[in-house]
Amino acid sequence: MTLPYLLPVAFAPAPYTALDIAQTPYTAVQLAFHAGGSYAPDGDSIRMKALRPNLWPLGVKRSKKDGTVQSRMEGMDALELHFYGYSQPLLLALAARDHLLKLLGVSIQKDGKPSSKEVPGWALTRSADIYGRCIAFLFPQNAPLVDGAKYMAGDASFLDILRQSANVQMLSAGMAYPMFYELLPTPIRGLMREEALKAREKKIGVWAEDQTLLGAHFFKANDVEEAVFYPKLARRLFRYFSELGKANPPQFGLGRFSSFLEAEPDLLHLASEMPPDGEHAPTRFLHGPEILEIDEKQDRLRLLVPPEDIVWHEKMHENPLLPRR
Repeated sequence: MTLPYLLPVAFAPAPYTALDIAQTPYTAVQLAFHAGGSYAPDGDSIRMKALRPNLWPLGVKRSKKDGTVQSRMEGMDALELHFYGYSQPLLLALAARDHLLKLLGVSIQKDGKPSSKEVPGWALTRSADIYGRCIAFLFPQNAPLVDGAKYMAGDASFLDILRQSANVQMLSAGMAYPMFYELLPTPIRGLMREEALKAREKKIGVWAEDQTLLGAHFFKANDVEEAVFYPKLARRLFRYFSELGKANPPQFGLGRFSSFLEAEPDLLHLASEMPPDGEHAPTRFLHGPEILEIDEKQDRLRLLVPPEDIVWHEKMHENPLLPRR
């Protein structure tokens, strides 16, 4: 059954409430970044190991091998460096990775690979995603944080701290796209949106070549590798073309892309449609014609709303902000 494109329902499903989210503080976690060896960081994720693992939020998966956890940097999305065996434009994707490592104090070796040394740093976190990744703001060693300290999202001083995070700095440098999920507090989203817009106006980083709102031609996976495009959509395209490639004979083009998206719909709402109380907004879908334009004849795709206006539904089994029963 095809779902309607617009549902007049509360966006966050039970048992979430705005009060749960607003009253859950971020915890500062002192840690070491692990970037070398068998690990492969990119522009928005890196492995890390806490000095006090009990500070990690519920749901974070620790490696049995070395106790490290995988991060998912909050509020941003960098070009893919390795996804389904593909990458987005390689030079820009590597530049994003290297810029992140520089911000975190991780050195790059002469062979272009990250140093295998553990590098001290910090994370501010309060939840994990369904894959066990720690959703976090990351900082270098000199961040003004205290291990185990709690910070409330609405405090002005907290926003000043976040301006020093690698997340915000990546957006400021145009090295990442804004990508906001529903659990990200509105004041933080506003700060990150502002930094992303400044970078776009300067046409720096990805914004010098971005085709997301202009549209691009996608006939095969190699086209996705060559386009500077919103990474979340690029990931959907890589998966889609991977599935087409399994057909006999292999298939190409965007003729089935809408059906592919409908099969596993991405839910979202638009920040511009949020009412003043912030409680309710219409639920929309990535494949909705008001969100995404798919020209099947020309194999062209473009996003109809800017990334900073999209607030994505966080897929989860239960509320990660509350203790499990």
